[in-house]
Amino acid sequence: MAVAASLTAAGCSSSPSAPAAARPVPATAAPPPTAVPTPADPPSLDAFVPEAERFVEEHRGLHFTSAVRVLLLDDAAFRHRSGGGGIDPALAAEIDALQLVPRSVDLAAAARRSQAEGVVGLYEPPSRTLLVRGTAPTPFVREVLVHELTHALQDQWFGIDRPQLDSGVDERAQAFSALVEGDAVRIEDEYLASLPASQRVRARLERDAATGVGGETPAPLAAIVHFPYTAGATFVRALATVRGQAGVDAAFRTPPATSAEILEPQRFLGGTAATVHVATPAAAGPVIDRGVLGELGLRLLLEHAAATGTIRSADAEAAAAAWHGDAYVTWTGGATACMRVALAAARGPDHLLLERPLAAYAARATGVSLADAPDTLTVTSCG
Repeated sequence: MAVAASLTAAGCSSSPSAPAAARPVPATAAPPPTAVPTPADPPSLDAFVPEAERFVEEHRGLHFTSAVRVLLLDDAAFRHRSGGGGIDPALAAEIDALQLVPRSVDLAAAARRSQAEGVVGLYEPPSRTLLVRGTAPTPFVREVLVHELTHALQDQWFGIDRPQLDSGVDERAQAFSALVEGDAVRIEDEYLASLPASQRVRARLERDAATGVGGETPAPLAAIVHFPYTAGATFVRALATVRGQAGVDAAFRTPPATSAEILEPQRFLGGTAATVHVATPAAAGPVIDRGVLGELGLRLLLEHAAATGTIRSADAEAAAAAWHGDAYVTWTGGATACMRVALAAARGPDHLLLERPLAAYAARATGVSLADAPDTLTVTSCG
């Protein structure tokens, strides 16, 4: 499930409280009282930009090679400039086929809310412009500015606009997005930690108010949206701990290529990230999409099975970690979407880790079947 290209939003967005972004802010929400500047804040955001640049340079270990264009926008202007986001129809069909979300849920609307309402900052690589939703120099807005300035610095040194990554049927775009966002979250968190306790509390309150309480994004969609920020940050911190800033820089030159490397940093750090090539299985109707489910997609499927009580959570976790490669095809069967995933599963312990929970899920779930071959396990699911 090469989701990075399937969630359509321009540039690199900042959702500093990624889990909270699942609670989008209503379009008519009043500005939170915590967004009012106090004497403890800088005199203006414009005045804070040089200070933020110095912080990012010091903590990222790189210097800006040119001035960064920063646009501080009020809520209406930011929404107009950043667009509404959305979800690719193929990804929506795959979520339906795997039965991850009730069919009554409007996935397109949920994706637009999660991205448009939860996004508070945006770096546009083509124009090299940084957009921040907020004009008062409050702790939360300053936190967002640090996150987006980190993207600008990344772009100046490594180039983060890589459309060629979207051209394949793999997870390279998704994994690179996790590297980019995880690095920015790391520096953002270091800035937040540098503030006095009272300002950290204000930042948290303002963050919660900005992301709102106007609804819930379906858990699988929220996991996809949050993946670059949460799993990406864990990955980058592990990389920095083992290899330092130079190791993080090297990852931008030779980035991870799978969600498995992001979710399990030891795969990338240990050089054991090679995946098994799996032939795309045959479709039984007009094809919508082909691609790689990846460890993230497999986790979503197994976590759904655990949530419905068909398998144990511990078995789901162990099976997801046994991912070594896959290929899927999605097709339509009338009004129904179907997905067939062939998972690499050579005979041995990992085969059993995958086969047992998948067989239990297929035996209890409607529209799901499992075919067991010597080197693959093939799951077919029709929503």
